[in-house]
Amino acid sequence: MRHVMRTSKDSRGKDTLRKYLKQSRKNRQKNRNRKKQYAFTVTETSDAFTEPYAVWDSETQDYYVTGDGTVPTFDTPEEADVFCQNLNGDLQGKEAESIVTEPGTVSKSKDSAEKDDFSDIDTQAVREGLEKAGIVDGQVVDETALENDPFIQQVMGDVETLTGGNPPEPEKVPQKEPEIDKTGAVNYRISFNEAENTGKGFAPKEKFRQNVEAIRTLEKIEGERRTATPEEQEVLAKYVGWGGLADAFDSSKANWANEYQELKSLLSPEEYASARESTLNAHYTSPVIIQAIYDAVGKWDLPEGMC
Repeated sequence: MRHVMRTSKDSRGKDTLRKYLKQSRKNRQKNRNRKKQYAFTVTETSDAFTEPYAVWDSETQDYYVTGDGTVPTFDTPEEADVFCQNLNGDLQGKEAESIVTEPGTVSKSKDSAEKDDFSDIDTQAVREGLEKAGIVDGQVVDETALENDPFIQQVMGDVETLTGGNPPEPEKVPQKEPEIDKTGAVNYRISFNEAENTGKGFAPKEKFRQNVEAIRTLEKIEGERRTATPEEQEVLAKYVGWGGLADAFDSSKANWANEYQELKSLLSPEEYASARESTLNAHYTSPVIIQAIYDAVGKWDLPEGMC
């Protein structure tokens, strides 16, 4: 009976060891073939550029810059697209070269990797290690040495993990976030005098500072999952958007370098791209101008309901 149990254990040990070696080889193959993804696309430029199209670098989340520090721009999207295709083609060529492991050889395909013969494994070293651990010709000759050998303990632990020997941790069910308590919340109303002064007479950098302060205040409110205090509402009301602030998104503007870096760190890539696009169409109209238009139209004695 003891001999039968040992034979069964020997067979299981060889199978699990082979599974471990095969999985290790697959992991190494994946690491060699993992490639960094880049993409260049056509984008519209801001008012800071004379030509309307440029190339967007998804890695840096900014305009593509050549080696001499300039941003290539184009008159038509077709010209920019040709430039993008050349850039992407060059990258694909570099990625293909990186797959070459030795002169005249390339990495194995997925099908050949599945039929791994472990030709790059030093079988003699493995055999000697197993002998020291109490395994000779696939037979356990010293169970104590086998159980106490650190290498075998590591192998068997890894095999159990890879083959599901250890039960996975139960998946955590996402907890539903509690509702925000809106008790006592009051709508903020901007008075005419306050609205008239919002964004009026401020230099571009002052408007930038008010926008950033409003964004930071909003992030704090959302992070604490609460409504805004009256003081915070005043700060939020001073947000005027990014119209006319294209310099803050232009890395070539030395006098806006600090603001440029602050925005890049404050906003996510998606938020940054959206804010930069809004510089072309988000323009604040002062209430004093709107009121003047209403006053002028009111003097025309138009029929009721037309103004």
